[in-house]
Amino acid sequence: MSISELRMLADRMDQLAWLASPSGSRYWFNKRWFDYTGKSYGEVRGWDWLCVHHPDHAERVEAGLRNCLERGEPWEDTFPLRRWDGSFRWFLTRAFPVRDEDGVVRRWFGTNTDVTRQIEAEQALRDAAERFEVEASARAALLAQMDEGVIVTDPDGRITFINEAAKRLHGVDQLDIGPEEYSDTYNLYTEDGRPYPHEQLPLARAVMNGEVVSDARWRIRRPDGREVLAIGSARPFWDAEGKLLGAVLTVRDDTARNAAEAALRDLNATLEDRVAETIREREVLGDALRQAQKMEAVGQLTGGIAHDFNNLLTIITGNLDMLRRALAEGAEPRVRRMVDNALTGAERAASLTQRLLAFSRRQPLSPRRVDMDALLAGMSDLLARSLGEMIDIRTVSSTGLWPVEVDANQLENAILNLAVNARDAMPGGGALTIETANVTLDEAYAARQAEVVPGDYVVIAVTDTGAGIARDTLERVFEPFFTTKDVDKGTGLGLSMVYGFVKQSGGNVRLYSELGQGTTVKIYLPRMTWAGVDEGKATESALRARPGQCETLLVVEDDPGVRAYSVELMRELGYNVLEAHDGPSALGMIERHGAPIDLLFTDVVMPGMSGRDLAEAARRLQPGLPILYTTGYARSAIVHGGRLDPGVDIITKPFTYDGLAKRLREVIDRTDGEVSS
Repeated sequence: MSISELRMLADRMDQLAWLASPSGSRYWFNKRWFDYTGKSYGEVRGWDWLCVHHPDHAERVEAGLRNCLERGEPWEDTFPLRRWDGSFRWFLTRAFPVRDEDGVVRRWFGTNTDVTRQIEAEQALRDAAERFEVEASARAALLAQMDEGVIVTDPDGRITFINEAAKRLHGVDQLDIGPEEYSDTYNLYTEDGRPYPHEQLPLARAVMNGEVVSDARWRIRRPDGREVLAIGSARPFWDAEGKLLGAVLTVRDDTARNAAEAALRDLNATLEDRVAETIREREVLGDALRQAQKMEAVGQLTGGIAHDFNNLLTIITGNLDMLRRALAEGAEPRVRRMVDNALTGAERAASLTQRLLAFSRRQPLSPRRVDMDALLAGMSDLLARSLGEMIDIRTVSSTGLWPVEVDANQLENAILNLAVNARDAMPGGGALTIETANVTLDEAYAARQAEVVPGDYVVIAVTDTGAGIARDTLERVFEPFFTTKDVDKGTGLGLSMVYGFVKQSGGNVRLYSELGQGTTVKIYLPRMTWAGVDEGKATESALRARPGQCETLLVVEDDPGVRAYSVELMRELGYNVLEAHDGPSALGMIERHGAPIDLLFTDVVMPGMSGRDLAEAARRLQPGLPILYTTGYARSAIVHGGRLDPGVDIITKPFTYDGLAKRLREVIDRTDGEVSS
């Protein structure tokens, strides 16, 4: 091939081509070279061709080329060349020595290949890799700071990442393990305590089956022995082409919320379907708020009923009682029996009202120092009569039992309620065991229970040998009006009353039962830490109804029927009685009455001026005036938290002849004693 043919071929090449002497002086360029650079031959011959090099690279390129010329070795480098319009493009430049038969270099042949797109693509890849690394670092930092635990796997399910929250939750930090090792390595168990099959784990299901798993629950047994109830969700993730890249699990500690939810479940059972989603979203605070609103609504309802209903019962029972006393001994037995039956029915109605108030924690309590074993000993005959001969009653006392501060009458009612429920659970007979003991509930126990304050308690355990209670029923036994008894066999308020009374007294109730094994109900009452007077040591005057001694009493009652009954009863007892229908009228009587009033008997809840406001105003007119309040509803100005304010005397409606007689003499005699001392 002739030189002219070679040049023609070179002119048709896409690359820039050139020839140089053995010393590197260029003496020929192809047409593509001139078209690209826009230079003439005279401008680039010899070493002037360096004028088209980028200033930042020219020195390096020349040094590299001269080094190859001296050694006679091929040369290759990548650098930018200036185009005719002043812009630069990247070229891969290669030069090869052309030797004669003796191996002597006669010339150099070189090419410049445009690789700008390749260089730009490589730079774009480097930029993308750098951005990815920055984003990955940012995501890792974000995941590390999250409160929720995060665990990530590769497509094979092997764990590649676990953040700090997940490490703290599990107490384990183990990477590069597959699905079959999850349960053993991280100590995972089902909610009921069985080892968790690895193929059922949320993370394994996500990566192996492509499932999206939400709100799954399981247990974690940490190396330090603490057990955690976990809740979490898992999902797979793919690349843009749909190729599985792995799976991610988010998990959090649900122990505290679950404990509170379990403690409230017995009162929330009827609302479970409606509030299930809200429980998940709003956690424990939402549950507690709804429960408080429910209890408040019941309390408002029963309080309104109790106030009006107890006023009516006061009139009914009072007048029936007076009628019975008025009947001559020789009265027809049928008439006396009718009066007695009417009184019994009214008393049952009053008992039902008191149970409603007990459940809603609105009954007035009069806490006193109580020796629990002595109280149980005093109840032995009552329990024997109530339970019958088929029930074997066993009492197990505890030496050195702490005293408690509690309303003794209400405590007796609670124990009797539990005993009667136990009897009904043993229709064929059985054993009832009542045990007492001192217990200390530490902070660890209190942390696992809802509404439990750590401290010293006296526990009363009532155990039967009945059929036990089914799990679904167990969760509802303290609900108001819930009963498993036949129609007309119970109101469903017995256990609710026990629950409300114990809670109102600052204690707790726990119920344990197994089908076929029987049931145990434990009442925890706080230990009394101050010295008080034992229940049952009241003065003789408080226990014995004595007639009035011409003292003057002022009766203030807005209900005409109740006022008429109260006035009639007090006059029958031998007192001089003044009466007023409201507070302002009563104050006017005190101002106009020539002699001091010996006792003010006032309703608590009245239109306008309340009984408490009246009492304060009356004592400004007559300091030291004895006051006895009466009410059918304890949610008032003189009762807080179900306990009477210090120094307050009260008799609840409906009251009887004997009950009122005792309370009047007790308050008057105590005041007389205080004055004389």
